[in-house]
Amino acid sequence: MVKKIYQGLEAEPTHRALKPGGYLEIGGLELPPGCDDDTVPKDSSLWQWHTLLQEAAEKIGRPLEGLGKQTAAMKEAGFVDITRKDYVWPLNSWPADPHLKEIGQWQCVNLDIGLEGLSLGLLTRVLDWSKEEVLALCAGVRKDLRNRKMHAYWKVHIVYARKPEETEEAAEDAAEQADT
Repeated sequence: MVKKIYQGLEAEPTHRALKPGGYLEIGGLELPPGCDDDTVPKDSSLWQWHTLLQEAAEKIGRPLEGLGKQTAAMKEAGFVDITRKDYVWPLNSWPADPHLKEIGQWQCVNLDIGLEGLSLGLLTRVLDWSKEEVLALCAGVRKDLRNRKMHAYWKVHIVYARKPEETEEAAEDAAEQADT
């Protein structure tokens, strides 16, 4: 999924490429989806789909994990003013809150549109599923997505940070030398 973009992102080379004062922002979501009321059974197509994607990604050395490591890598690379924002994005329109309901409607549409694209490569090439098996699983996921009794959501994390100005970097280097 989108993690592939960030998996290869190393904060240090990105830090070198940015001009002083420039910002880096990355975002990602946690898999599997969250559910606080047990309305997403472990045998549902939605849960199976997430589990299979994680299994396939791990098998090829590209685990679909959260952004905790990226935050630390940004700090280690020298970024400053690191900020992390956490959100909950429902996967359909189940929430009563109008804002979350709208987010859920958009998430449902987005996932519906991209479902095969997110699934076919990993499941056919890595887990040796047939195209027909993947499409059948996707049909089940779509059915689950439209079931408002399933209260699934993704935890979404956005992390951004600034490359310090040259004067800030010089002051930090001087402070480090004074400590040694």
